[in-house]
Amino acid sequence: MRGEPFPQLAAVIEANPDLKKLFVPVEELAETRCQLRKEGSGMQRLFKTINEASRKARKAKE
Repeated sequence: MRGEPFPQLAAVIEANPDLKKLFVPVEELAETRCQLRKEGSGMQRLFKTINEASRKARKAKE
């Protein structure tokens, strides 16, 4: 992501500040992907937490 996020994304990030940590520079993408696959890594825990919250929010809208 370059510059500021789109307004829709900015609103979501404002509501979920940890989400911004999942946006990484291209130079860090390969390492971040490795961290996502590494069981128990901080990045994997963060992804799982955000993913679960997203799943709950979608289910609540149904």
